[in-house]
Amino acid sequence: MIVKIKRTLPILLLASLASIALLIGAMGADYGIREAAKDLGNLNTFSAAIQKADVVGTLNNEGLRLQNFTFVVFAPNDQAFKDLPAGTMDALYANNGNLKDLLNYHILNNDDNKYADLARFTTVETREGDSLAISNANGMTINGANVLGSKAYDHGVVYVIDKVLIPAKVANQLAKDMNQTAQSSISSVGISQALNSAGSLNKLATALQTADLVGWLDGQGTMGTHSGPFTIFAPDDNAFAAIPVSSLNNLMNRNESDLQKLLKYHIIEKTDVINMTAPGMIKTNEGESLNVDLKNGTVNEATILSSMRYNNGVVYVINTILLPNDRDFLNKYGLSLPKP
Repeated sequence: MIVKIKRTLPILLLASLASIALLIGAMGADYGIREAAKDLGNLNTFSAAIQKADVVGTLNNEGLRLQNFTFVVFAPNDQAFKDLPAGTMDALYANNGNLKDLLNYHILNNDDNKYADLARFTTVETREGDSLAISNANGMTINGANVLGSKAYDHGVVYVIDKVLIPAKVANQLAKDMNQTAQSSISSVGISQALNSAGSLNKLATALQTADLVGWLDGQGTMGTHSGPFTIFAPDDNAFAAIPVSSLNNLMNRNESDLQKLLKYHIIEKTDVINMTAPGMIKTNEGESLNVDLKNGTVNEATILSSMRYNNGVVYVINTILLPNDRDFLNKYGLSLPKP
């Protein structure tokens, strides 16, 4: 009996080693995240970024796993990264933790394949911890970014999007890093160029021009003085589309001071907002205050969709036009505050 056991053990050991070798070989043959990115095309920067941040192994479910995790990945294309303000990628690459947070904001844990049909969801929670807004009104968008295509890989699915999504805490850290290490290259564009480059802020850019606020936001104060820097909460084009056409036309065409009032309610003449770690009320240039909560990504009733820097401040893109609590103003233009 003892002899039989001794002879059996080497055979079992060889069989186990063979099974492990086959498993490793199978794992090596996976169609991984970088292979999918290559086949989709125009994802070179994204592919390099996930490699730099050491996210590839996670997305390929590598290592000792008790189960086969899958993921939903929103991958910004190369043009989306090029559209970021100058110096942003350098700052991200210099702070690997912040880069990883940025990338995790583009990734969903797809436990039990719950996101098999993304069209059923309006919000989803990311690996970074914050949420993304999903809309299917005019093709699928993720926090305002258009979905351009998709491809399954062995551990999930990749959706190509046309914008880089930036959560509030990454934007905050970027601002600090860029102020410290790359102040001269944060951005070389004024507010109009920054808004136009975003692609979804055209109506706000027009409104600021109509209200004669562009020069002021670019830092051109009275008598040669410098104004700002500013924090601007920028309603996207969909937010403007939600306002009654007659109300918007009256504001744009008839009364510059009222248009300025509305727009200045979205503007704070300082950038200290980016350092806020707790919700709070901050006074606007219109005179009233906004309830700002960067941790949860909200301003009053609006949701922050993304952020960017320009040469005289910070822009947070939001999904709703903010209305001052001025009954005469609201009645004049047939507007009403949202119900609490």
